[in-house]
Parts: sequence; C-alpha cells; structure tokens
Amino acid sequence: MPFSLTRRRLLAGGIAGGLAVLAVPSVREYIDLLAPGSGGVWGDLGPAPSGTIDGPYGDATVRYDEEGVPHIEADDERALQYAHGYVQGYDRLFQLDLFRRQLRGTLSAVAGEVTVESDEFHRRLAFERAAEANAAAISRTETASILEAYVAGINTAKADLTAPIETSLLEYDIDSWTMTDSFLIEKLMAWELTGSFRTLRRAALAETFSPSIADDLYPSRYDHDVPVLPGGRDAIMDRSSPNWSPPPAAVNWLSSFEPPAGQGSNCWVVSGEHTASGGPILANDPHLSLMAPPIWYEVSLETPSFATRGVTFPGTPFVVIGRSRHAAWGFTNVPADVMDFYSFEVDDEAYRIGDDWLAFETDEATISVAGGDDRTIERRFTNHGPFIDRHDAEVAIQWTGFGGTRTIAAIRDMQWVDGHDSLLEAVDQWDLPPQNFVYADIHGNTRYQLIGKIPIRRTDGEAVRGDQLFDGSAGVGRWDGFEPYTVPTWDGFIPLDELPHAVDPAVVSNANQRIVDDPLHYHAEIHATPYRAERLVDRLDAAVADGSIDIESMIALQQDIHDALAEAVSPELAEMADTADLDAVHEALDDWDYQMRTDAWAPLVFELWLDRFRTLAFTDPLEAAGLDDSYVPSDWILANLPADHDWFSTAGDRDALVTEALEWAASEAAEYDDFGSFQQTQIDHPFEVGFLSYPRYPMPGSTHTLKNFRRDPTIGPGWQQVIDLGSEEAYGRLAGGNIGRVLSPHYADQLTAWIEGNYKPLDWSPTETRRLEFRGTSS
Repeated sequence: MPFSLTRRRLLAGGIAGGLAVLAVPSVREYIDLLAPGSGGVWGDLGPAPSGTIDGPYGDATVRYDEEGVPHIEADDERALQYAHGYVQGYDRLFQLDLFRRQLRGTLSAVAGEVTVESDEFHRRLAFERAAEANAAAISRTETASILEAYVAGINTAKADLTAPIETSLLEYDIDSWTMTDSFLIEKLMAWELTGSFRTLRRAALAETFSPSIADDLYPSRYDHDVPVLPGGRDAIMDRSSPNWSPPPAAVNWLSSFEPPAGQGSNCWVVSGEHTASGGPILANDPHLSLMAPPIWYEVSLETPSFATRGVTFPGTPFVVIGRSRHAAWGFTNVPADVMDFYSFEVDDEAYRIGDDWLAFETDEATISVAGGDDRTIERRFTNHGPFIDRHDAEVAIQWTGFGGTRTIAAIRDMQWVDGHDSLLEAVDQWDLPPQNFVYADIHGNTRYQLIGKIPIRRTDGEAVRGDQLFDGSAGVGRWDGFEPYTVPTWDGFIPLDELPHAVDPAVVSNANQRIVDDPLHYHAEIHATPYRAERLVDRLDAAVADGSIDIESMIALQQDIHDALAEAVSPELAEMADTADLDAVHEALDDWDYQMRTDAWAPLVFELWLDRFRTLAFTDPLEAAGLDDSYVPSDWILANLPADHDWFSTAGDRDALVTEALEWAASEAAEYDDFGSFQQTQIDHPFEVGFLSYPRYPMPGSTHTLKNFRRDPTIGPGWQQVIDLGSEEAYGRLAGGNIGRVLSPHYADQLTAWIEGNYKPLDWSPTETRRLEFRGTSS
C-alpha cells in the first residue's frame, strides 16, 4: 500500500519543498497563479457526472450520492466494471499513478533525487515481475475478462479528464493503466501488511548486544489470556541460533521500506442469539495509514446477480470490505511470517546450494531521475528470490508476494457468497496477505477464519520456525510448491482447513492479538500487544451479559477511547510523580479514568511521558549502538521489562528514566491547553502542501484504544462499518472524502463526522444522507 510513502514523506524534500516556496493561501489563488483567469482549468469541481455510461460492454447507470459515493448498476458485470473503472479513474487518477509508481520504482522520473532510494529498493525486489505473475495466475479465469473491462474504463476516464492538479504541478502526463498495474496495487497492499524485516533486526540486535536481550526485547509471544480462539494444538518448534548476522547498516536500509508500525484493525461478530434484531452483527474498522485522499474508495455495485456496498482500494475493481444482499465481511491483519532470509556461499556469478553451483539470474534496471542523472543498477536473483548486496550485506529475500497470487478472484467471488460452503470456496483462493476474516449472513451463519497462504518451512523434511536466518547453501528452510515470479502450486503451505477457524461462534473478536495459544502450525513471529483485545473482550462480555447488543451499542464500542496501557502503568507513574514532588502530574494521573479525551490534561501528560520514556529507554541507547528507531520494541515490552533486566545496565536505571520522562512531560505539557491541542489529525497529501492536505482537528484515542489513532506516522480507522444482518441495517464512515480531486466538495466532507463518530447508512440507492450518532462521547 502507499502507506510507506506517506510514512517516509518520500516526496517532502523535493516536490513539497519546491511547492512550499509559492506560499499561496488558497486553492483559488494557486489556480490563478498557474493559469490566470481560469478557475476551471482542472475541469468540473464535483465527481464524475452521474448518468448512463455507454461503454463497449453495454450500458451502466452511475449515480453519486450526497457524499460523493458512486452507485453503479448494469445488467452485465463487464459493463458494470467498465463504469467502475471510469469513475475510479475520474475520482482518483493521480493517486492511482502514485501507487503504481511506488511499486514499479519510477517515482524519481517525476519526483527527482528525493525518491531514488525508494525506487532502487522496489526495483531490486522486482515487484513488477511479481505483478506479472499475478496476471498469469488468473489469465484463464473469468475474473481476467472482468478486470480487462475495469482497466478499459480507467483509460477512458484518463482520456476524458483534464490533468489532475498534481500532474500539472509536476508537468508530466499519466501513462495508460494496465492489468499489471492493478496487480501492483494488490502487491502494495500485501507488502504493507506482511513486509517485515523483524527477523533481521532481531539477529542484528543479538549480535550488537546479546541473544538474551534480543529474546526479551523481541519475544515470540506476549503473556496474556485473550487469544482469539481458546485452545489449540502444541506444535511450536524451537528457534535455532543463526550462523550469520546482517550488518546493522543493511538492516536499517531495508527497514526504512517496511510498512509503518502500528497498523492493525478491530473486528468482531455477535450471533443473533445475543442481538436485539435476532440476526448477527458484524463490525470492522481497519487501522491503516491515513492520507489525503484516503486509501479506501467507497462504492456500491449492482447487477441482476449480485449487489455489494463497501470500500475497495483505488486500482481494485471489487468491494474488499463491506456487504452484499446476503452477507457481510471484514478483516484484520495477521502479522503472518511469509518472508524468509537466506545467506549463500557465492562467487561473482554463482551461489552454492549443497554440492551444486547455480548461476545468478541477472539483469539491469535504469532509474530515470527528473532533473538529475539516471541510475543503472545490476540485479541478481536466486531460486529463493532477489539477492540484496548493499551495505556489506548479501541476503536473498523470499516472500510469498513474489509469486502469482489469486486474491483478486477471491474478492470477486465474495459477491455471491451465501453460506459456509461458498465462503470456503471463495477464500481458499485468498493467497496474500494472510488475514483474520470474519463473516456473517442473513441466514444466521457466523465464522472466523484465518485465510492466506503461509509456508511450512522444512529442513531435512522437518517443519521449522520461520523467525530465524537460514543458510541457503545448506538447503535449510525450504518452501515446497513455490518459486519466485511464477505461479505457485502452494503444495507445501498450510491447508485452509488446518488454519485456525471457528464455525458459527456466538461471539468472536480480533484486535490483531494471538489467535490460539498453541497453534497446529507456526504462522507468525509475534502478534500485536493485547491492550485493544483485552478491552474489546471485556466490553463484549459485558454487553452479552446485559443483553444490550444492537447496532448503536456496537458503534459506541468502535468509539471506545479507554487506554488499557495507561490503566496498567499510570498507578505506578502517579506514585513516582508524588515521590518526585510533581503534584499536578500526581493529581491528574491518580484521578484519571484512562479515557483519551481531547478536553483532558491527564492523557496529554501520559502520552508525553510515554514518548519521552520510549526515547530515553530504547531509542537513544539503540542509536548509540548504530541501530535506528525501527529496533524499538513494543509498548508491551516498555511496560513490562523488569527494572533489574540487563537492558537497563545499558540504557540506565529504569526508575530514574521514568522520573526523568515524567519531569519532561510535566514541563512540556505546560505548552498545551489539553490533549486535543497536542494530538490532532494531521492527515496529509503526499506532497504535504497545505491546500492538498486535510484540515487539522483535535483527535481522541491512542494507539491502544479501540477508537485507534497514532500520531506519527498517522494511522487510524480509515473505514468503519457496523452491519446488522437481522434488521439489514448498515452504517459506516470514511476518514476524509471519497473524491480525490481537491476542488471537489467531496474531497474532505466526511472528515469531521468521522472524528466525531457520526455514521451514515450504507444504503443500496443514493438517498439523502442521514447520520447515526453513537451513544457516548469521543471528545
């Protein structure tokens, strides 16, 4: 996904810096500056026109509702998707181009020197070849012809549309869209949810400090009692000690292209036996990077054989999260381990596996650089994937995303799912990224299912863990049924029926925490900290006991701003503040209810303390050892690492660091009126130019609240939905606006309602917008 682009502000030094010097206060003045007297230089201010689209596959009707959401109807699915491609192209054309440029490694052709490092990374990993493998995987399926119609619609819109503001500023023309480009969007999504170099960081940490410190800062599980599913089977294997370690400089470089930390989601399903309507209720809110325009695109699609309403990614033709006439579904990310790292004995042109020497596959890639010299890099590939040789490292990277995946076919088939059997047929095609999938339908069925292809690594025929570095020359850690940049058979991967699942659960919830205590197969290095999960389980248990579950109470649950981390550590902080004579801090924390309200002072002090203590205890000593901030462990470790742990012999006395951070927080808090003056939305366009970014507003919540928000990088629930399959009511909200053209009234029109927790109905036909306010407050 484009989130790493937002995170690293790849364009900030070049494009944004160049635009900032113009210093114009408004969109209109900017237009007049570039094209005097032509306020309409970029065409119509609204979305694509409503009406009939007469395309090569037949007619489709497009009607936009009052918040810029297109409702598209057609008799033929290809006609439908041609129209869908047209409106996406019209509404999000620059964003589409930006996304594909990141994965193709062609940002520098328009952005200049500032993005050369990004382009080199993406070229070395050859994401474009992987996307071409996707095209091969679905080339003989009906989905391919549907995607072709969608691609044709985007290109028609490109021909009809005057240049987006962004391309006019950069003075370049957008190339035609291709099927491979849509698969690049899928690869981008997959990378942002599974592209982790944690294994390399842990090895470098062990080499720099000690294996025991690496084990404790990077554990394989967190000690809590709220797994998604109780029970399981004990098949956890020991992690072997690596016989090699990558140089920290190389790991730092690779880690700079990881997705931002903190991406997650909440989802839950409550069966009809516990709801007011008598039907299941499904709720989902994915927490991904927030940007202007959003990464989600809201749409309603209908033919005589199906209807879907929800959100998709620009460049993707089918509804990814949402509802049909029969069912509703949603996802949270599984931090699945689908990437491995191999060292080889090499000479200039070959690498050894066992007794054989294999020639590297080699080619050259040229990176075009606007306003600078082009760069040519030599790429080398092994049978495990691309071979990275930078900063004195030599490592091959194997990732399931380098194979041809069929996920787009699974998403399409969700349009017709109407029960467990058809559901399993659809999700068995979901190859990447692995997800916690929740489902409910009008017949009362509910389901939790881990989906996605996860490798079973084998050494001498025995299954081994994936969170270790492998000696490729010794032939260890092999994946059966997989070869990079081809269409895998997946024969050596965990079968769907052996992945954790629950059929017709009364209540099931997930906040990215551990799925089962003892899984049948190894599938993840570590899951998320349990703070959101603990709160979600407690609230759902209480609601079941009270018999108070309806669509409004579930919306209120999505808006919950109780911080369980604050609850765990604030009593100790209050005592230490008292000892340090920080009377105002002691009083605020001692009386606090742990709600992250914008109008309160205690959450401000806590967040300032947390940021400072994290820096003192981890960031500073890590950077002193040559390791960047990507090595900082989770807040669970921050809260639970004992004061007598060996780490604090390096970092300094824990209690002294806690007190120093409290003193700093007390001083810094005096600069703010309340938490809301400190924590604001800051949802930016990648250019970081004022009028292209969204306005700033106070934002409640935190990284550890159900109403989730992270300040830097900016992450939160970009889409929220609550769907009652009994009453067939559905409500949701997008973070921002659905139209990506800055002059549109729908560029940011949903932003304040999203912040306030005011939801709109997810109706099938365009109607006057209504809002449903949750019970409670998020201020």
